[in-house]
Amino acid sequence: MNKRVLAAAPLIAALLLGGCGGSDPNKIQYGLITGPSGVSGDALTAVSSGMTAVSTENGTRTQTYMAAGESADDYKTVFAQAAEEGVDYVLCVGPEMEIPVYEAQSANKKSKYILFDGEPRKSADAGSLIKDNTMCITFDEASMGFLAGGAAVREGLRNIVFMTGTETSEDSAQYLAGFINGIGYECSALNVDASTVTVGVEYAGTEAISPMRMTDASRLFAGGTELIVTDIPAFLKAFTLAAQDGNKLGTVGFNATENASVLFSATADLEKSTAWVLKEAGKKKGFKGGETLKAGAAQNGIRFVSSYTNMSVLTTTDVENILTAMSDGTAVAFDESAGATETAAGSLKGLFDFGKAVNVVRVEPTAPQNDGTEASAETATAAADSGAEAAEN
Repeated sequence: MNKRVLAAAPLIAALLLGGCGGSDPNKIQYGLITGPSGVSGDALTAVSSGMTAVSTENGTRTQTYMAAGESADDYKTVFAQAAEEGVDYVLCVGPEMEIPVYEAQSANKKSKYILFDGEPRKSADAGSLIKDNTMCITFDEASMGFLAGGAAVREGLRNIVFMTGTETSEDSAQYLAGFINGIGYECSALNVDASTVTVGVEYAGTEAISPMRMTDASRLFAGGTELIVTDIPAFLKAFTLAAQDGNKLGTVGFNATENASVLFSATADLEKSTAWVLKEAGKKKGFKGGETLKAGAAQNGIRFVSSYTNMSVLTTTDVENILTAMSDGTAVAFDESAGATETAAGSLKGLFDFGKAVNVVRVEPTAPQNDGTEASAETATAAADSGAEAAEN
């Protein structure tokens, strides 16, 4: 399951719901279900903003339903309230809402649910079950990777490492394939020999916090790596400790640009994609009950976050051009018809010919964390500091 997750007001305001005009100003068109903390955190705030903007344009109301606690009964109460008040569309965000939505879609069959970044399931380890009154929205990992890879090449970076968790993670495989394809595509556009760009791929063997990742990053930077990119939030603490004297980091799938060492993040855009979803749901037969839709560039589902003052070459126009190419189909992030391609980093799926032209190599980790437990942030930091001294000596 993808655990990572995810603003142009004029664009949002322009997205009207077909056939759902504001004929009844007292009608609650959209209801947002939250936990006891209310609208907090980037994801809920973004969905709430997109929801409010579209509802304002329609002349209808929104309502936030905040659960009193995190128990099944607490969520049952707020879902029942939204159903009783006749909310047209009930919005929910994140994997933590998967079990509550699973229960609600059966208990309130006349309600329609839209679940972002998750799919309803009976328990955390159960398969998903999406009923006809529920549609789910996930985000295109390959497109986020493509945007990050293309931007890195446009910035002039040629020695890059993509560090992820395990080779078996489907999400990570999508990020990585898109990343390599984005590099190859932009090399072609710039008339750059793609083989002059080296992408080292390191599988840490775990997604857990480990001081070994700091040792890895220190070694890579010392060897000339210009940029380390990751899709694993837990790695960033250790990477930051290693990023000295201008070493740069990038992320895909989550936004970490508040970190001074992070050059950019390619991540989901929940605010804009909420507007897209609500536009689609409001069309005749536009509510795709029982389905999971994946939001990419064409659905305003991804964004690039960066302080361009830290860039030497890359401009906002460059990024917009990449997004436009993906949106209009000129550029495709992942080749669905491609079989596995054998590279020095292992077998990779979804590569186009321009992606295959990139020099992809395997980087072995210093050591995976084999005990299956997650180290505390304090332990990882202390050990990483010791690792830094060892790397210097």
